[in-house]
Order: sequence, then structure tokens, then C-alpha cells
Amino acid sequence: MPATVTSMHLVDGLAVIELNSCPVFNQPVEFCLEQRLLELVAGVLPKGIIVDVKNVDFISAELVAALLNLRRLADQGASDIVLAHLRPDLRRIFRARRLDKLFRLHDSLAGAINQLLMSDSKSQPAA
Repeated sequence: MPATVTSMHLVDGLAVIELNSCPVFNQPVEFCLEQRLLELVAGVLPKGIIVDVKNVDFISAELVAALLNLRRLADQGASDIVLAHLRPDLRRIFRARRLDKLFRLHDSLAGAINQLLMSDSKSQPAA
């Protein structure tokens, strides 16, 4: 099942993007996912990006491509990306493809937010 963006909101300067699986393959939706993700993030320049995949049942090649391009954009803005709620079967695929080297993976949204906020506070110079 392809994924679509359900929502995006900011939490303490972090962009939280929620993805959802679509029950029917819809090429225009799937192929515009990458453009939608990039537009969302480019407009706010967040300190970090969390992609919540709790409701995603399948990681398509298009979704991986969109995430990789989002990673490139985040690198340009010195942001970090964390994937939250990645199911165990999808986590195994990420590890087998070595995508866990490019994205931090976290079991919960709250944990992902805390992880990014803690890494941001460590990179701030002491006053």
C-alpha cells in the first residue's frame, strides 16, 4: 500500500510528519509524496524532522526515495531525521538495506522528540 502525508505540525521547533497507508494504489498520490514532504519541510526549516510511520504497512520504493531526498534536504539545513513507530518487520528491512545508517529509528513519537531535542541541546554552545 502506498503512503500519503496525513499531517504535519511543529513540536518545539521540530517538524512532525505523519504518514498513512492508502488502501488503493494511486500513482498520482504516491509520486507526489516526495514533493509534498519536501514542500512541507522547506517551508518551515525545522531543527529536526520526525516522520511518524505508525500507520504505514508497507515501505515502497517511492517512499524510500522520498525519505532519501528528505534526508538530503535535512543535511543542507543541518537538521536530523528520526523515523518513529517503525514496525519490527519494516525495521528489519531498513537494517538489511542499511537505511538505519541514514535515519535514526525510534519506537515512539515522544522518544523521537526527546532524542532530537537532546541532540540539539548538546550541539548548542554554552552561554
